[in-house]
Amino acid sequence: MTKHILVVEDNHIASKMQKIILEGMGFEVDCAMTGEEGVDLALNKKYDLIIMDIGLPGIDGIESTIKIRMDQSRINNTLTPIVAVTANEEPLKREQCLEAGMDDVFSKPFTPETARELVARFFPEVAA
Repeated sequence: MTKHILVVEDNHIASKMQKIILEGMGFEVDCAMTGEEGVDLALNKKYDLIIMDIGLPGIDGIESTIKIRMDQSRINNTLTPIVAVTANEEPLKREQCLEAGMDDVFSKPFTPETARELVARFFPEVAA
């Protein structure tokens, strides 16, 4: 069964690279360029994983995650794993991400190795 991943990333090149890497691993990938678009997609389609940039225009990745978590809890009580991908490696930013409800934080750039780590963590049946 194909896993569905949502990538929320405002940098078009970074978004395209993540999509290419993940599709090459057999995943179905949708992309959103803003936090608002990411929240809308996350609440209207079933995803197995959301990869969220932190520095988004409009509502940032942390606020987007809070909105998704609030609505998921209210609607169906099933929480989709959300992983931050950020260039900001400050411990405080990591803590803010985790407090917002993100499951993990990965550093940019998003590479094939990053993708393998995500798959091993969130889809062990696929990684095996």
